Amino acid sequence: MDQKQMPLVEKLIQHIKRKPENYHVPGHKGGSLLTGVNEVDDYFRQLLQLDLTEISGLDDLHSAEEVIKEAQSLLAALYGAKRSFFLINGSTVGNLAMICGTLKRGDRVLVQRNSHKSILNGLRLIGAEPIFILPEFNQEWGINEGVSYTHIEEALSKYEDIKAVILTYPSYYGTVYPLEDIIALCREKKVLVLVDEAHGAHFIASTRFFPPSSLQLGADVVIQSAHKTLPALTMGAFLHIQGDRVDEDSIQEYLSMLQSSSPSYVIMASLDMARFFVSQYTEEDGKHLVQRLKELKEKLSNIAGLAIMPTDDPLKLGLQFKHISGYQLQELLEKRGIYTELADPLNVLFVLPLLRCADEDRFSKIIDALQEVSTDIPNEEKEEKVNPIPSHSELVEVPEGAMIVTVSFASAIGEISARMVTPYPPGIPLIYKGERITKEHITSLEGYLNKGARIQNRKNLNQSYIEIYKTARDKDD
Repeated sequence: MDQKQMPLVEKLIQHIKRKPENYHVPGHKGGSLLTGVNEVDDYFRQLLQLDLTEISGLDDLHSAEEVIKEAQSLLAALYGAKRSFFLINGSTVGNLAMICGTLKRGDRVLVQRNSHKSILNGLRLIGAEPIFILPEFNQEWGINEGVSYTHIEEALSKYEDIKAVILTYPSYYGTVYPLEDIIALCREKKVLVLVDEAHGAHFIASTRFFPPSSLQLGADVVIQSAHKTLPALTMGAFLHIQGDRVDEDSIQEYLSMLQSSSPSYVIMASLDMARFFVSQYTEEDGKHLVQRLKELKEKLSNIAGLAIMPTDDPLKLGLQFKHISGYQLQELLEKRGIYTELADPLNVLFVLPLLRCADEDRFSKIIDALQEVSTDIPNEEKEEKVNPIPSHSELVEVPEGAMIVTVSFASAIGEISARMVTPYPPGIPLIYKGERITKEHITSLEGYLNKGARIQNRKNLNQSYIEIYKTARDKDD
């Protein structure tokens, strides 16, 4: 197939050039109603012309037969998938549809414990039972990485009724692990391999400069956030299916149920453009990127006290200073106009651009900012790092009629959590809803709070209280 085509983008532009009169949704009428509204007209007018709906010639995401089908077919051909779908509600909806479309109530599933919250939400929706596999922990950098082949092998031997293994590859920090061997083992055991590859949509750009995609390694269903590393709009993502081990119609049905019935044509057009962009990425582009990143790291290595995290994905740059937390470093960088992807107790993480030969060097401001920061940091040692994922996880069935009560952190130990506690980013829960709370959970949570981590829905947490489930009998006791 001719990957130089952008069928959906071209059709939208063709429609706009006809200067149509819009008597359909959306209500901004191609942006015409916003003319002269402060600066809105300057920033949004052209973009809003693309914000159309399912009129004649523009197809329908939920029953694609024309231009959207053509765009998705180009995507599948590029990634080597049997079938691929545009997602307009992010990798989150892809993970939900992947799980609901392949599993049923009561199925046992091996799940990487440092999975995104959408994975556990999907399992809760369908009623599947997760068996957690703890990831390897990098003590030096204080981060959780991938799972080991040995842990997967042991779990598959212990639980003979496992229906699927759900993995995250690469990690948020850009580390990978021997996935090919794990997939081969799962195929031998007739176990599905479902992969959240949110941070790996660009791997297809070059097998020389990037790790292999889980699609190339034989995974059954793969979810990718195109907007994370490709030039797609936020919430733009891909879902890929390969082989005959899953029911693609079931997954498509759940996508239709879970995604908006009014899909954004702007997001879909950006996905078409992102596919085009990565399809045209050349070997010379890859060499240019690697050289620019090599020069960047050489300059950073000369900054006193700055350490550079080793990663498998060159687009991820993790940094830490010995005497300050990642949250403090992020704040110091933001004061200098540098905004990073995330901070954790030790590190800040940059998501770097997929540069091409035509792109100029854009890293000088990073270097200047970090050099300034290096002269401002204190000399005293920072606090000990905390493992963000406890060594034991137990999801339990919530008793019928259980009530939600708020208790102190100390009183919560041994109880069942009634909420999901999620530092964001990265969106990996520290405590799951329905998980038995351990002392390790509380120690880690206190560490995050003391260091200034952003935690979603942090109601009561700042006062060292958390919601748990209690039965009437427990409450009387």
